[in-house]
Amino acid sequence: MKIKSICDYCGAAFIARTTVTKCCSDICAKRYYKKRKRDQKIAQSQLITENSNEKLIDRINDQSYFSLKTLDYLSVRSCPAFKM
Repeated sequence: MKIKSICDYCGAAFIARTTVTKCCSDICAKRYYKKRKRDQKIAQSQLITENSNEKLIDRINDQSYFSLKTLDYLSVRSCPAFKM
């Protein structure tokens, strides 16, 4: 079986031997696989970053921080950055 196809990685025209062949050569297939895996990792990393940013914002909004305008003085222990 011979099917005219276009390589998903480099865009070159080639004749595929099966219907599932996506790349024109072994080199293109390996490079396309690496590109797909890289893109998956980037997408996963972006999703994790977005989720962690949302969680951080929610956590900050949920905490009741005091207003500096209402305090007469600010001690080191009452500062949110130094609370443990």
